[in-house]
Amino acid sequence: MSCRGESDDNNGGTPDARMQGGTADAAISTDAPLGMSIKSINMGAEPAFKAPIILDSVVVVARVTSRTQGNVWVQDQGGGEGSGIHVFCSFTSTSNPCVHNREFIDALVPGDVISISGAFSNNDFQGRPDDWEVMTPVITKKGTKMTPVALTVTADMVAKDKLLDENYKKKLNATYVKIASAITISKFQAPEYSADCTPPQIDAGVALPDAGSVKAFDAGFEAKAGDTTIMIGMAFFDTLKECLPDCGYCTGDSLLKDTDTFSFVQGIAYADRRNALDFVEIRPVTDADLPRIQ
Repeated sequence: MSCRGESDDNNGGTPDARMQGGTADAAISTDAPLGMSIKSINMGAEPAFKAPIILDSVVVVARVTSRTQGNVWVQDQGGGEGSGIHVFCSFTSTSNPCVHNREFIDALVPGDVISISGAFSNNDFQGRPDDWEVMTPVITKKGTKMTPVALTVTADMVAKDKLLDENYKKKLNATYVKIASAITISKFQAPEYSADCTPPQIDAGVALPDAGSVKAFDAGFEAKAGDTTIMIGMAFFDTLKECLPDCGYCTGDSLLKDTDTFSFVQGIAYADRRNALDFVEIRPVTDADLPRIQ
């Protein structure tokens, strides 16, 4: 059983009232040099706000959408340090509109090779952690596939508290990474992932509690890799079957337990802010990124 989608309040833009239409395969702009790599952007000086960016033949690693926005993570072919970047598409903004609609973004799958033109943003509004991204993207599908490649890292390199580490920010944020050692759930109820929720009314004879009377921690969990604390974010609910207790929406064999151990974890390293707390997390993309030891 799959779990609910990522919430609409995930930072990445300033949505407003006008819904944008979609385009199938729009043309690439020539306002920036062709052939720039993601790594050349990440490892250099921070580009100017709204500086033009063109990425030719990069690989889709992950994507998730909500009612108001689409979020895509792409990498240079072959992956590696500094190879990943976040692509943000607002479906409702008039100030920074995206030409694509939700259906177009939802049709992107890991392994798709695409080209992108857009504008740079460091997504640090409202004091959130820097998350370099391409906004107002125009995406062209190249019609080919390439398997995303995860960069093997130590747990310490992507630990919960690495947010302000310059090596992390330039080399690993938004990059597809892998911790190639066992990890164990250490805290289901991490405050970073706390949210109010209302359980579904499964039995018509049972009254629902008032909204906000139940706390859910379904957005992620804290784990240990050796002595290192890492955060596992479960943002890609539309591709993951594994899920956390979430007021009854997720049950059965897919439900993770506080005794679960995983043989490794891989996913997008991401500087996140939830509940006014800043931290680094790893967001698995598919169930194969978080294999449970049965």
